[in-house]
Amino acid sequence: MMTTEDKIQEIAQELMHLKEALRHLERAIDEYESIDWPTGVYPPHHVEMEMEEARSQIDKRIQEIEDKLERI
Repeated sequence: MMTTEDKIQEIAQELMHLKEALRHLERAIDEYESIDWPTGVYPPHHVEMEMEEARSQIDKRIQEIEDKLERI
């Protein structure tokens, strides 16, 4: 059985991993947006949409965790 301290440590690790994932994703989005596409080649719109959706989901989960931690 997990102790309260174990649960808090697990939550802290998840938060750390989510923030790290968000940093990597934001770097990937920046790189994607800086691509100098050749004339006549258009950036795949769905790639940007998927990356933005992933960023939104990560942001939402980070906020959920931080809100719960504030109530402790």
